[in-house]
Amino acid sequence: MGRCAISVITQLLDVTVDAVRVRTAANALAVRTGLCRRFGAEEVFLLEDLHSDGLRSGGGTGNVVGFGRLAEISVTGERVTVQGNGSVAALLRTCCGRTTTNAWDMLRDVTSLFRVHTDVQGFAFGFLATVGYDAAALMEDLPRRRTEPDVPDLTLTLFQHTLWFGREGGSPVLVSATGPDLPEPLSPDVLRDVSGDAPVPAATAPLAVRDTVDRDTFLGWVERCLDHIRVGDIYQIQVGHRIDVRSVLTPEQVYRRLRDRNPSPYMYLLTQSGTTLDARRREPGVAVPA
Repeated sequence: MGRCAISVITQLLDVTVDAVRVRTAANALAVRTGLCRRFGAEEVFLLEDLHSDGLRSGGGTGNVVGFGRLAEISVTGERVTVQGNGSVAALLRTCCGRTTTNAWDMLRDVTSLFRVHTDVQGFAFGFLATVGYDAAALMEDLPRRRTEPDVPDLTLTLFQHTLWFGREGGSPVLVSATGPDLPEPLSPDVLRDVSGDAPVPAATAPLAVRDTVDRDTFLGWVERCLDHIRVGDIYQIQVGHRIDVRSVLTPEQVYRRLRDRNPSPYMYLLTQSGTTLDARRREPGVAVPA
């Protein structure tokens, strides 16, 4: 279906969002590690801004740890999947259905289900979204894909709590959502003793490396792109391909090495749809747990 039948769904989710300061000596990455040990990796995400040496300790204003996953929506082609337990996930399943021909209309309907009450300035409550390259098929009139992609075009995850480092200065700020349809919120006291700091792991040789494109095929793509540039169809294009690497390192260990050797803005470590995204800027590495 294209849009969910909003006229049939009369229930709205009332959500109240409040913010409190939390005492913790741990940085954002250490908090993320500690929360993963307690709740599991799919329940926690990390966003870091390491744009200078002064922020490598994890205390930058753009550092956020989210936890308490309420629901997750993924769109792969026309197929829609909603994961999660509880009232929020159940209502989203009713709204989204199993297929959609217009993902953006569906998402507008999804956001209209929430009635948020808050005095929190800035971000208070919303979905964490990742958009794949193939999501262009959701935005433009492109030829139909021959096969369904092996990862979602669009994934949106809703978390109950976000912990902000450096927000308005001072100690971290915990922003939490409560409501009759939401789980009992986590006490801020739990975060005081959360710690999961670890040393940067040593580099290990990969178990196997496989390039998904051979040299001649890739050079053929490049020449085709140059032809389009010569005739004026385009002026810039990014030619990408995937490299599969098997390693004994965990996604978090890979991330720790990446942030130590090449810190940058827009770093993130999160698990969505069973896949861990581990990246800096616009150059993601994807680790799929076995």
